[in-house]
Amino acid sequence: MGRGLIHELLCRPAAPGLREQILGYRGFRFDAIGTRRRLLLPDGVVKVMLGFGNPLRVLNRADPARSCSAASLANGVRTTAAIGEHTGLIHGVTVLLTPLAAYRLFGVPMSEWAEQSVPPAGSKTSPSAPVS
Repeated sequence: MGRGLIHELLCRPAAPGLREQILGYRGFRFDAIGTRRRLLLPDGVVKVMLGFGNPLRVLNRADPARSCSAASLANGVRTTAAIGEHTGLIHGVTVLLTPLAAYRLFGVPMSEWAEQSVPPAGSKTSPSAPVS
């Protein structure tokens, strides 16, 4: 028997009292045979992904030095697209924040995170090779 691929996405709004700062939540579980790639379009939202599976690679073609690979990431606001890719199973929760909420939560000016994905402090990460 072949292995069934998993593709699950569950989206929920934040509680009414939080909606001005927290835009929503996404629970996800995606599986891939080989490498699965998707285009990450700029949208003005800071995304904090808490991953529990294999690492996700975020490839920045405009500036490959800003590419990163980790299971959990904070994705700053982008003005250019990036490419997200993974091999095998990834699953986790993404919290969608306004830039002001991210600044209040992390105490970091969002200009420092612009155009990049930031792994949690102390996590094991590896640089990603540019997409060919």
